[in-house]
Amino acid sequence: MSALDYREYYVQHPPEKLIDDFSKEHATVWEGVRPVAFAHATWSSPALIEGWQLHPEKVADLSLANVKSLWLAPDRDTLEKRIRADVDFYRGASSEETMIRHFLERGICQASMLETAATQLNMPVLKIRSGDSLQDIESAAYALLGIE
Repeated sequence: MSALDYREYYVQHPPEKLIDDFSKEHATVWEGVRPVAFAHATWSSPALIEGWQLHPEKVADLSLANVKSLWLAPDRDTLEKRIRADVDFYRGASSEETMIRHFLERGICQASMLETAATQLNMPVLKIRSGDSLQDIESAAYALLGIE
């Protein structure tokens, strides 16, 4: 990626390629995330590790009693509003609309894959809908995690 502007990466590649690249990136990043999760779970202070770089199967495989997970499942409208609101993210792309569309399609696929995997593993999933307030999302997340 060092030779290619990230905006052009999204413009030039179809969502299927972006999803495949994401899967490869996930495998690489997990090798660094895993030891951090173990360190915090076994001897350090609590940590919140977030992002689409985590995958339910990998988190489940940690088999650590004091590790909790919560998987966010935003709907299409929520993802699209979030992407379009971050004008600096896509500004300057040779085709801003293509970049947005490709990034959105990749995001929808990722969210769906994570939701399906988490559901199959009986992990908590919080569905996020356009219009949900931050306080509602926070309250629901705490409830699903059993945190007061």
